[in-house]
Amino acid sequence: MKLKRINIKRFGIYRDEKMEDIGPELVVIGGRNRAGKSTFIELLKHIGYGFNGIPYKDRGEYEADADVLLPTREQLNIAVKGLAEPKITSLSAAQREYTPQEIYRGIDPFTYHRLFTINLEELQKIPTGIGNKESARLQSVLLGAGLSEMLYLPQIEDEFKKDAKKIGGERGKASTSLFKDYNKKIKDAVQGRDKALEDVEEYYLKQAQSKELGDKIDTLENNLIPQQERVVIKYETLDHLYPTCAEKVGLQKELERAGQDLFPPFKGDLSLDRVQSLREEYKQVKGEYEEKRKLFKQQLDDAATVEEARAILLQYRKKIEAMNAERSGLKEKVNHVMQQKTVLSQEVDAIKDEMNRVNCNWNHDFTCIEELKTDQIEKGVLQQVVTDHDKVVQELEELRKELNQQTNERDLSEEQLGKLKGENPGDHFKGFFAGSIITAVLAALAAVYITPWLGFFLGLTAIGGIIIFFINRGNALSRWHEKMSELNTKIETLNMEIRNNTNEEIRQGEIKANQLQEVLGDYKKQMGLPEEVMPAMLVEHFNDIQSLKSRVSRENRMEDDLKEQEKDIQERFEEILQLIREMPVRTMNHPAVLTCNEMIDRQEAFFSSLERLKEGLQLAEGFDLSSRTVEEKEDTIHKTCGIKEGPNMRDDLEKLEQDIRKYQAFKDLEKKQQNCHERICFELEKTPVLKAFDAEEQTLDERLAVLDSFFNEFASHDELKDGLTRVSAELQELRKDLNEVKKAYQALAFALNQLATSEKIEKAQHEIVQARNGLRPLAEQYAIYRIAAFILKNVRESMVEKAKNQSLAPASDIFNQITDGNYSRILPSDELTAADFKAVQSDDSTQGTVDILSRGTREQLFLSVRLSRIREMDPLPVIIDDSLVNFDPHHIKHAASVLTELSKRNQVFVLTCHPEVLSSITEQSQAQYWRLENGKFSLSDHDALIKYLES
Repeated sequence: MKLKRINIKRFGIYRDEKMEDIGPELVVIGGRNRAGKSTFIELLKHIGYGFNGIPYKDRGEYEADADVLLPTREQLNIAVKGLAEPKITSLSAAQREYTPQEIYRGIDPFTYHRLFTINLEELQKIPTGIGNKESARLQSVLLGAGLSEMLYLPQIEDEFKKDAKKIGGERGKASTSLFKDYNKKIKDAVQGRDKALEDVEEYYLKQAQSKELGDKIDTLENNLIPQQERVVIKYETLDHLYPTCAEKVGLQKELERAGQDLFPPFKGDLSLDRVQSLREEYKQVKGEYEEKRKLFKQQLDDAATVEEARAILLQYRKKIEAMNAERSGLKEKVNHVMQQKTVLSQEVDAIKDEMNRVNCNWNHDFTCIEELKTDQIEKGVLQQVVTDHDKVVQELEELRKELNQQTNERDLSEEQLGKLKGENPGDHFKGFFAGSIITAVLAALAAVYITPWLGFFLGLTAIGGIIIFFINRGNALSRWHEKMSELNTKIETLNMEIRNNTNEEIRQGEIKANQLQEVLGDYKKQMGLPEEVMPAMLVEHFNDIQSLKSRVSRENRMEDDLKEQEKDIQERFEEILQLIREMPVRTMNHPAVLTCNEMIDRQEAFFSSLERLKEGLQLAEGFDLSSRTVEEKEDTIHKTCGIKEGPNMRDDLEKLEQDIRKYQAFKDLEKKQQNCHERICFELEKTPVLKAFDAEEQTLDERLAVLDSFFNEFASHDELKDGLTRVSAELQELRKDLNEVKKAYQALAFALNQLATSEKIEKAQHEIVQARNGLRPLAEQYAIYRIAAFILKNVRESMVEKAKNQSLAPASDIFNQITDGNYSRILPSDELTAADFKAVQSDDSTQGTVDILSRGTREQLFLSVRLSRIREMDPLPVIIDDSLVNFDPHHIKHAASVLTELSKRNQVFVLTCHPEVLSSITEQSQAQYWRLENGKFSLSDHDALIKYLES
């Protein structure tokens, strides 16, 4: 079975939440703490079995349903509401209904909750909430595969041992337990048989004495005592009946003093209870009539009579009820109109503000908006004209900028040319040339006056300087002329470009811009906008104006609609006002004419008047019903009691009641006398009483005469009691004599029995045989119990050895995979009923209990056992609730690999708030991811879900 869809209408934190198209294999649900994971797990656990097992106080309000897919590919719907059993219906055309046992393949709720729902608490030695009995049951579920049945073998073996011990103790000795009594009886019978032949002499003497005592007993029992007992019964009977007899005599005297002719006859079977009931009912309905008349009168105008007002109100009943029924609707209409007025006023203010923002010259006049011919303007054309205008203006700006740049560049070049003309390149070298001449003069003077070599050296220097002067001066002049030529050429080029290109383009752009400006001006006139509105704002203003026109049109429609509604409301209020004027009930003070607004302002008075009319109608109906009830009751009294209708009917009923009381008192005396007679006759019919009075053959009247005669013998009851005490004492004395004689007779009989030797021997032999016959089946039963315990012990030991090597092998493989080979096997504990296992390490060293394992290893072991058992059973959804958080990352990956493999067979739900667990699972398989936040599900992907959990 796999879940396809879950619809949670109400369950804990969840309200109308759905999960659609749930994945068939691994489904990962990530959510932070308190996101609703635990509540969702409880839903998954119980949805197939019902919410009755959930220990929450508000589970009666839970409601959810789910679509599931069976292995047969048939789809079912499971619907659960409150504490009711789940309703499981096929979604096919057949609409067949299923039971939880069918869809869960016979797996009971305990097994599913403890095996298929895996959280940290379940991965403990004894999970939370598990008692001793449930611990053994859980161990049975975990072992499975043949070992679960073995849990009961030690118990059965102990039972056989206990039963055998009860019979014959530990070793089956004859002197222990149940054997002991039979063994003692056999020994005592053998001893009695050996003493049998000792006393025989007194037997016949005691036998004669016993016969004499027997005759005396017979005389007492059959003659004297029965006679005295009849006398006592006679006295006891009269003692018992004496008050009754005395009462009967007294009643007879009262009846003789009274006569039936003193009481009037009564019609039919008229009883006091019936008359009292009629009188009380008449009093009640008459009182209700007066009260309702009074209340009804208080609601009326002073001029109206009660009867007239009742007739008028009942005549207009349907109209009053209809108007009251429509009252809430009218009130809603009024409220709606008031709200619409408020909305309309706000809308008008908003439109005025918008008009003021667009064009303050409109002065809040809506006709200005309505008269605008904006419908003739195409928004696309307007947009294009504005775009073209902006483009032309921008191009003109660029052209003017370019012209300005060229003009500045030309002026700068002319300025540079002027400066260059004012410069002489030869002036820079005049000083250098003068220095060379001075050096030549100095060279001549040095050669003449100082030394020829110095003159020669200075002469060479002077010649070199002159040569350099002429070379540099020539170069400088050449560069000056070249730069002058470049500047003149550049100035001529710029002047030509300014004259030929830029000015013409600017002129054409200005012409086009003016044309577009004229078109935009026309648009501004059509939209009622001033000339200073920027072209770029025209489209926005156009949109605003169109919006304003639409809003003004809508406002006009709303105003017309409100007028129609107000007209309807006024007509309705006028109908109410007309009805109020025609009614005799005190209501609102109403003027002759009211406007609609005045009616709306006084709506509470109208509605209150309608309410008072309704109350008046109810009082009129109640008064009318009460009037008819009084008439019906008076008619009933007349027909039943014969009393005429009128103001004195209540007094006549009371008098009739008194007469009936007198008559019933006389009849009660007769009934009491009859009861006394019947009690006396009942006692006289008893067999012991008949025998006591010797009246078995007499008639009833004769028996009564005998009793009366015996009654008259005693002056008082005390005298009778004294006689009863006397005869009782005489009877007691006779019985005492009988007891003493019987004791003596029993003593002789015991002595005779003791002297009967042959009988003792037979009795002793009989007791020996009986004891042996009783001992034999006990011995056989003892042997059966001991043999059964021995066989069960051998079977259990054999099966445990076999189970160690086979039954837990799949769990061992999973444990070995998760622990990466650190542990090779899982074995059951020596005491199968204990909730424990043994873990065998890879080096074959055995850890005898899970208590010595680390928490993570212990949880890995119990996880392995559970997953192994799940694989052996029919595939059902598995729920993993953060069961891997205590594993290190390496072991989490191995566990995730096992879960991935399991998800190919079972649908696996993994709920976690730890991103590292989510990462390990994703590395092993492809899964469907859901994000859970505050009771809300949403599909996600791996990266987004991890990012959410890490944030």
